[in-house]
Amino acid sequence: MSSLSVCLIVKDEELVLNRCLECVKKFADEIIVVDTGSSDNTVNIAKMYTNKVYNYTWCDDFADARNYSFSFATSDYIMWIDADDVVDSDNIVRINELKKNMDADIYMCHYNVGFDGKHVTYSFYRERILRRDKGYLWHGCVHECITPSGNIKYVDIQIEHRKIKQGDSNRNIRIYQNKLKHDKLDARETYYYARELYYHHKYKSCIKWMKKFFKMQGFVENIIDGHIVVSACYAMLNQWHCAMHELYKTFDFDIPRANVCCKLGDIYQKLKLYSIAIYWYNIATKCINNDKKGGFIENECFGYYPCIQMCVCYYMLGDIDNAMHYNELAGTFKPDDEAYLHNKDYFESNEK
Repeated sequence: MSSLSVCLIVKDEELVLNRCLECVKKFADEIIVVDTGSSDNTVNIAKMYTNKVYNYTWCDDFADARNYSFSFATSDYIMWIDADDVVDSDNIVRINELKKNMDADIYMCHYNVGFDGKHVTYSFYRERILRRDKGYLWHGCVHECITPSGNIKYVDIQIEHRKIKQGDSNRNIRIYQNKLKHDKLDARETYYYARELYYHHKYKSCIKWMKKFFKMQGFVENIIDGHIVVSACYAMLNQWHCAMHELYKTFDFDIPRANVCCKLGDIYQKLKLYSIAIYWYNIATKCINNDKKGGFIENECFGYYPCIQMCVCYYMLGDIDNAMHYNELAGTFKPDDEAYLHNKDYFESNEK
């Protein structure tokens, strides 16, 4: 049986920390909490679960804070978790089962970060549990990560990111812009800075910075996503052909992916080219979910979303039979979905 240290960095997390640590205490041999400057009851809550609570002077560097938390770990393996993460009972059992026979250097676990009710809409694998004696270090002032190396295993353990309150939406872009005053951004930082610019509706600046990233030696999954983000920028600028072109560029790096096909379908639907939109939505339903490549996975793009959109497109073409067919297919993925149920009622009322 391997021992497991669970490390958190926290600030003003009194609304969620108890929820998180109630999960963590059921599989952790050691809990380490590093507080980065809370002004609420966070520290007192942490002390209810562990005597290993440490203060850290914040310096706009998440990787440095993560590494500080790891420095106190004494177990065979280290697991990181955020205060607004949740581990349900099934996954607590899976973690405890994993501890009985651990032999990898890094365990990659699902990170579910987007939800529509009980359905996971957005997820990806993260390096979650790491062998302590390998000395892995975090890198990146924002969107910090550990570069996976050694014996890596993918396991069916799912961590859910369940925010209750909205954080400081300007924090990340502020950190990047402060760093730019005295230093350069590396490839990964450039990619994430460009994404922050998109979130802040600075579409032209996003395109400029993402194109800088494309000239660097970046992770291929980030390159693919970068073209998707640039496409979204062009769409917001009503430059539809440029938006399409960026999506087609992703085919230089991999076979068509479900999310890319859906976004192409969305553009053609926007342009009222419904037959072409249907073609791309249909391709999306045939794509394989290869989430172990490390990219962001939009789960609905493999089934529900393209089906509900094909329902709309066929309806616009006057093909009611196919519209009904694809609405029913959408319902097999999300039987409680409001759009599916609305369409179903509409079609049934018009059949009478």
